[in-house]
Amino acid sequence: MEHNIEVELRGLMAEEAFRALETRLKKEGVKCEEDDKDTYFFNVQKGTFKISDEKSRNQAKICLKVGDLETSALREVDLKIARTEVPAAIKLLVALGYEKYHLVPQKRANYFLPGAILSLKYTPDFQFHFEMESENLVDEKDIESEKAKLRKLCAEYGIVPMDPEEIAEHMKMIRKKIGFDA
Repeated sequence: MEHNIEVELRGLMAEEAFRALETRLKKEGVKCEEDDKDTYFFNVQKGTFKISDEKSRNQAKICLKVGDLETSALREVDLKIARTEVPAAIKLLVALGYEKYHLVPQKRANYFLPGAILSLKYTPDFQFHFEMESENLVDEKDIESEKAKLRKLCAEYGIVPMDPEEIAEHMKMIRKKIGFDA
């Protein structure tokens, strides 16, 4: 079981900018990995609780991210499971009282930059967007310097991360749309 701090910046993109960045990264020869998945998000008020069927990697995991999404730094605990166990894991969580969940198919490509991963993603809820994620940290004192490094990389690639208020507002809209909140 992995347990660490994930530092991640995210931002929305127009499809044209998304495609242009894809083309640039391929032209620059940045190593890429397809990472399509179906993710089942369970209704929790803070953080993220999900099961991911990572189709491209032929694996799955249960993941708990503890904290406020707006901070862009969450303590993360992952438990790997077999893809065949995803339906049973969903039934288990429903039986434990996590009755509301939302299936989100993700089309995703991860680009490996020095010290970070840039994921270009499409989901029905966020549409075209990116996540710029650092190496996993173990010490909270490194969070702000890691965010600064990620912001610099975002600037180099011409992408703009959402600020905490934008993330909170977008998540509020999604939670309402999918029936997690009234």
